[in-house]
Amino acid sequence: MEKLKVGIIGFGSWGESHLEAYRALPFVEVAAVCDAQPGRRDRARELGIERVCETADELLREEGIGLVSVVTYEKEHLRPVLAALAAGKHVLVEKPVATDAAEAAQMLEASRRYGRFVAPGHLLRFEPKYAEVRDLIASGALGRPASIYMKRSRNHSLFGTYRRTHTVYELMIHDLDQAIWYAGSRVKRVTAEACSLSGSETPEILWAQLRFENGMLAVLHSNWMTHDAAGVVINDYTEVIGTEGTVQFDTDAAGVQLLGVRGAHLDGLVGPPQAREPYHRRAQGTARLHRRMRAERTHAGDRVVRRGHSRHRGRGRHRPLREARTADRLGVAGRGLGRR
Repeated sequence: MEKLKVGIIGFGSWGESHLEAYRALPFVEVAAVCDAQPGRRDRARELGIERVCETADELLREEGIGLVSVVTYEKEHLRPVLAALAAGKHVLVEKPVATDAAEAAQMLEASRRYGRFVAPGHLLRFEPKYAEVRDLIASGALGRPASIYMKRSRNHSLFGTYRRTHTVYELMIHDLDQAIWYAGSRVKRVTAEACSLSGSETPEILWAQLRFENGMLAVLHSNWMTHDAAGVVINDYTEVIGTEGTVQFDTDAAGVQLLGVRGAHLDGLVGPPQAREPYHRRAQGTARLHRRMRAERTHAGDRVVRRGHSRHRGRGRHRPLREARTADRLGVAGRGLGRR
């Protein structure tokens, strides 16, 4: 089978993660990598990449590349995405797609103009636990869904790097996407509150509340306050409450729990309690991340090869940016904004 050739624009730690995920796919070949920093180009060569470029334009001139991953800094996605689409490439762009909804709109317009897709890097749609919650909602197991709660907490040391981008775009964007996916409805009202413990414009702690047109309510909490000494890499929780049951899980190995009118159910994703390895062990957390990324890139690659369209996992994935922008504007003031 002819392999899909991929290029990676941006080769920091996340660029390396894209490379590792692509290399796990037998139908994909990473043909070229580019980065403006010499040290990162040297790293790409160390990892066996033969074609290493300094600029995106140079990479996009390479023949045969069908899909490009854009893994530059969060505020620098627009130019390489537009250039890749104009060059006839499909694009997988890391989240957040942009930190300005107008830029995301430009990407969408260019995607339609050139007949190429832009896939946002919302990899949690490919995490089995998150996907199972969506399937339970769709199956009616919860009855009529009423509320969503999601918490996302990361190591405090990471804040020094990621404070460059507001928490709503860097961290909460995952849960905005999931909440919209789960609710299956448009947002009509957003309120938000933030706590900046260091005085930075980017808050360490952020809460947001979404009211959907179908009546559902979502409360989202993101923070950079899991201290490194605790040894916990990822500390997340998801809960959806419906009229006939509640589905919930956290990021240890406990699996998805459904507490419904027919009793309690623990899925079969993992073994018995005594055999479970805590999720916060760094090696396992990294392995799960790479599994998500492989699944996401398999999905993107399959769309290129088949020239097909995504099913429900891809719909409306530009909408979290609009809600993120609202939460960003309201975070400090704690005001509400109605959407007509």
